[in-house]
Order: sequence, then structure tokens, then C-alpha cells
Amino acid sequence: MVSVEDESSSTSTPNLHRDSTVKDEDSGEEGVPITCKTNESSPPFTHTQSPTIVVIASTETDDSAKEGDDGDEEEDRENLARFKSWGTPALRNKPSKFSSVYWTHLSLMLLGSRPRTVILSGLPRGADFTLVQSLIHGGAIECMRLSSPNAERVTISAHVTFTSPDACDRYFEEYPNGMEVRYQGKRWSVLVHKKEDVDVISGMLQGYLDCGATRVVKVSGADDDWGILALNRLAEGKTGARQVEAVQDTYHNETRTIVFRFANISHAVQFKGILIRSDDWEGCRVEFAEDPCEKATGVRND
Repeated sequence: MVSVEDESSSTSTPNLHRDSTVKDEDSGEEGVPITCKTNESSPPFTHTQSPTIVVIASTETDDSAKEGDDGDEEEDRENLARFKSWGTPALRNKPSKFSSVYWTHLSLMLLGSRPRTVILSGLPRGADFTLVQSLIHGGAIECMRLSSPNAERVTISAHVTFTSPDACDRYFEEYPNGMEVRYQGKRWSVLVHKKEDVDVISGMLQGYLDCGATRVVKVSGADDDWGILALNRLAEGKTGARQVEAVQDTYHNETRTIVFRFANISHAVQFKGILIRSDDWEGCRVEFAEDPCEKATGVRND
């Protein structure tokens, strides 16, 4: 029997039961009984549960603490899930795209821009892009747009944008009093107005024009399997996003030539790219053709 006496000055460790027996779990044998004698002046032990030990683990190391003290400049943000600030951005060698050169180029482009759109008002409600383009001459068309029909009115209007402001001016000056249009056996008085706002030629459009793009795509050597309805659906796309003005199918010297005319140049550029990448049109010659409005000298029926 071993007797242990607790010193009165020790208050950090709770007192054990007065008579305790400790067993060695590993050996399975009886342990040595231990008798604890407490000081009479010590308060009695009233707790019936073991003390709870709480361990707080910190993920910060000495190195990370030093880095935090040094400031944001030495904080390795690429390898941290959380960081204190965004830090100071690195210096850039390249100038901003909105530099003085950019604004100078934009100012010159805006100063050189002129109106390129005419408005044809008084067209019959059933007018389509084919009728509108037959009234245009003297210049290529960038895009055409028809106004939504109104149930209370029997006429609609069309906006036609030329690729050249000079062509727009010449066309507008030729019809100061408008024109007379025959449609389905009736005569319609159509007035020609010029849009006051300037039409800026974007960089994309200028690139199209420099490459010889028009709103007309010509395909030579196509297979006979394609019918006219299938060609129209192909030109419009699955969702009908592309606006088709007309599709012409001709044979010359046993060679089939298909001409797709769109309402704007951008749709023609998209369609040409689709045909070039398609296996169904492999071996065909796909190219842009001249806009019939550019070579026309007056109103026509085509």
C-alpha cells in the first residue's frame, strides 16, 4: 500500500477519491491500490464527472505570422484560400486600350461618319425585302429592315442602309418628291427620307468590306439533291435567325449555280462560313457576288 499526500498549495489538479484502485488495462492484472489523503483544510471534492479538456489547434505557423506582419506585399495569394486584401496590382508594360491613340482614332472615325440610311415610307403592308431592294439602285446595301405592320394602317416603312454615304446622298437627291410603286395591280406613293443621325462604319464592317464581302453569296457546282425549299431553310438557319431576301437557282452549261441574297452583309458572311466548313458542300465554289443594287441604275423588277 502506497500512501500519497497532496500539498495544500496545489489547486490546479482536482482531488482524487479517497480510496482508489487503479487497474492496468494492458496487463489485465490487479493494479496497485492507491490511498489519497487530503488536507483537512482542503474543500471536499464535489464533482462527479471527469474534467473536460478543450484543445484549440491553430493553423498559423511562425512563418505565416511573420508574413502577415510584414504586410500585403509578401502575402502569397496564389497558394492561399483566403487572404486579407487584393494587394497592389503589378505594373503593366502595355498601354491601356483606351489610351490617347484610341480616342484620337475614334474621334477621327466619328468626324468622318455621315448618314448612310434612307427611309422609304408608304410601302404596301405586304411588302418584303425583294420589293424593297428592287427600289434601291446606285450602291450596295449593308442592311435592310422592315417596320412592324400596324393593323390600323395599310402601309409600312423600310430602312435601307448603304455601304457608302455618297450612294445614300445620290439616291436621296434623285427622289425629292418620292416615287410611284406598282404592287399587286395597285399604285402606291412612296416617299424617300434620309436619316439625320450618322451611321458609323464599325471595324467589323470595314473588315468585311475590305475583304470584298457583300450580302450576296454565290455557290457553283452544287448537287441536284437540294430543292429550293431546302435551300431557303438552309439559308435561314434552324432558328430562322438569318434574314433571306431571295434564293435564285440557275443552270448554265450543265453547271448549277445558286445565289443566296440576304437582308444584310453580316448574315451573308455567317452563311458563307457555314458552307465552307460543311462536308455537304465540299468541292463547291463558294464566293461573294456583286450586289444587284450596286450595278442597277433605276427601279427594276427582279
